[in-house]
Amino acid sequence: MHQEGDWWLRSGHPTYAPDKFFQVTAVEDPFENVYTTTYDAHALLTLSSTDPLGNTLTAAHDYRLLAPWQLTDPNGNRSQVAFDIRGFVIASAVMGKAGDSDGDTLEDPTATFEYDLFSWVTTGKPNWAKSRARETHQDPSTRWLEQRTYSSEDWIRVHLDGGRFVGFGGPKTFMNSWMFFLRGRCLRRRIDSAHAPRAQETRGTVRLL
Repeated sequence: MHQEGDWWLRSGHPTYAPDKFFQVTAVEDPFENVYTTTYDAHALLTLSSTDPLGNTLTAAHDYRLLAPWQLTDPNGNRSQVAFDIRGFVIASAVMGKAGDSDGDTLEDPTATFEYDLFSWVTTGKPNWAKSRARETHQDPSTRWLEQRTYSSEDWIRVHLDGGRFVGFGGPKTFMNSWMFFLRGRCLRRRIDSAHAPRAQETRGTVRLL
């Protein structure tokens, strides 16, 4: 927009809800497209958001963690997560639409997650987090992709085991490792490929310089 000899860029125009502690419930962009948001009874967490085309994303929340445990996309497909007592995600499931049975469940999840936050204290080895993701929904014989991330005592990621397929003739592992300066700048990166089971793998010492 040209006005008073200058060019101006119009920003979005928000709408505030007095009964929701003046949370923004709608935003109109420069092209008069309106995005709307609805909140829970506490005006704390978002229950749904709708774009100008009418696509709506909804969320169900865990109020102990103040975080969503289920999302439903505009097509009605649901995704759920399970948390541990610390609030870490330990499982996720791509479930499909309500009433359908072609998706996964949290009992037989799409992906699982594990953490060891005290490995450095108890064993002197880096703390780690592991994820496993299935390749085929609802298939007991599916391949699983396993990835494990190691962290130093100051939570810099120093080692990553990724691409470990279980099935079709045994596991195959791809390993990435990084070595850092004290301030976290990467000094060296190494990519290895191994075919031995995890119990037979040997790793060098990962340390900060």
